Amino acid sequence: DDELCQNCDYVLSVEYSASFRDDATGFFRYQFNETERFSAMTQFEPDDARTVFPCFDEPGYKATFDVTVVHVDSFTVLSNMPLRSSSSRGDGFVEDSFETTPVMSTYTLAIAVITYTNSTRRGDVVQSVWSPPGLTNCTGHALNVSSSLLRFYSEYFGVDYTL
Repeated sequence: DDELCQNCDYVLSVEYSASFRDDATGFFRYQFNETERFSAMTQFEPDDARTVFPCFDEPGYKATFDVTVVHVDSFTVLSNMPLRSSSSRGDGFVEDSFETTPVMSTYTLAIAVITYTNSTRRGDVVQSVWSPPGLTNCTGHALNVSSSLLRFYSEYFGVDYTL
């Protein structure tokens, strides 16, 4: 019969499971072509985060997210934030944990479990473009344009890109 106290912090833990979808919403599986293994990625906009985990899936509600993904070791996992730690579980699986996100809406959270390769440009900001195997040579334009856009918006708004 303990009463909750006002202005106190509490942690709520919920066990939850969901299946991959096939309709490019929520957490869905995707195959670039018939020879590629399936990948899994998220598309939460506008309100499909609720199909993956319990949440208040409205733009007015914001939270930080601590993302951890356990995956087959031959896949790569990407999320909004830099990788904090990666550890082999010894059973062919890896556990990847990412830095805590800034306060944001659920629809901006992103997770991808892929077998893609990347092209990276290192400068003030490290930029990477990921593509299906064999198509890395098609990523140069995306890297050039994104570098220019990042510089333009940083100057226009007077705010450096911090992630």
